[in-house]
Amino acid sequence: PLIYSFLALSLCKGLFDNPLVKSVQHFIKWLMGISLTGMTLIFSAYISITGAISSSADVLAVKTARTVISNALPVVGGMISDAASTVLSAANMIKTSAGAMSLVAVCALCAGPFVKLSVRMLLMKLAASACEMLPGARLSGFINDIAAALSILLGLLGSISIMLFISFMSVIKVVAV
Repeated sequence: PLIYSFLALSLCKGLFDNPLVKSVQHFIKWLMGISLTGMTLIFSAYISITGAISSSADVLAVKTARTVISNALPVVGGMISDAASTVLSAANMIKTSAGAMSLVAVCALCAGPFVKLSVRMLLMKLAASACEMLPGARLSGFINDIAAALSILLGLLGSISIMLFISFMSVIKVVAV
């Protein structure tokens, strides 16, 4: 919604020369940048804090479960506990190879939209530069504002990519022994 309002104000600024519209447009642009940065930082901090707590709790739960199984079942418990340890170390090996592949998949997933938005933004910047040669400066400013909106969308995509990266890394860490 903020990007739509930014574009609507850009159109109004292109049609009418009003300093209030310019001020509100700059405020919305600032608000979008702050909110993107804030959301990414809050998400990263939340995942870091919950990941640290849950990983230490998971290790404690696995050790407790192994002790309970080996003590509760006199003969078979030790074998089950050792088998569980083997399964967990195999899962850890899979985690490292699958983790690398999943991070490559995240990069591949984000690369296409990133390239499309980057090319569109550069084309808008070039169009704005070409329009600066024309007598009216409003058209150039409007196209430049569209390029700014595309750069904000690019920042949004980058924030979402970072969040996706962190999410995949935290999911991969769940298998830790």
